[in-house]
Amino acid sequence: MKKAKKLLFQAASLIMAAVLFTGCYYPLTSKQKGWISQIEKYYPDDTFTYVGHSTVSMGVTSPSCISLESENFPHVDVQIYEVDGELYSNYPRYYHEEAVVEHFSDLVISCFGCDYVDLKMTDTADKPLKYVSDEKYIEKYAIHHYIAYVYYEEGHAYPTEDELEEMALDYFQHITTDNDDRGNAFRLCFVRPGDTKHGKDLDMDYMFDFHDGVASLYNAKENYYVFKGPLEDFI
Repeated sequence: MKKAKKLLFQAASLIMAAVLFTGCYYPLTSKQKGWISQIEKYYPDDTFTYVGHSTVSMGVTSPSCISLESENFPHVDVQIYEVDGELYSNYPRYYHEEAVVEHFSDLVISCFGCDYVDLKMTDTADKPLKYVSDEKYIEKYAIHHYIAYVYYEEGHAYPTEDELEEMALDYFQHITTDNDDRGNAFRLCFVRPGDTKHGKDLDMDYMFDFHDGVASLYNAKENYYVFKGPLEDFI
């Protein structure tokens, strides 16, 4: 009898574990089927496959967020959910990433005078699920969250800190989007071609921030602010 109860308990535990750790436990609602129709309408050049409900924490799934596979971005767990009647997704961030990287790279080269740049986006904010052009996405949704290695050829001097301050103020005036609570925060690592330096070994390492009208330039190598305060005080 005790053995039978033990087996029943183990079986029940396995069933509960399967329920908790599978994204298909919650049924796909008719509204969520409509979400899939929306993303298919906005991005007809991709193919999406429903895989379940998204894991939110500790392996527990959420009934309000669905996961899709994307044929064009097979490494991405595409998520869709609704907030106050508006759909949000991480998909637009990947869809427009190439154009955003090119735009920010051109802006860095233009403002800071480097020869070329290797830029990686660190923006993880989900965006409204709607189709817009690359240009409109950059204007409305692209947050200046990235880390960039800026390369200056041998013989091409790095900017002085005074020059860098002027360059930073020029850059801040190009920012059109400030709709993220984390602000626009990015980092420039100044190196020579072929360098593999990191951290304190970098030739120059600066962090830039602009949010709610407040701008700052921080020397991360020497640990001090070059300036910090309302942007209007410096221009």
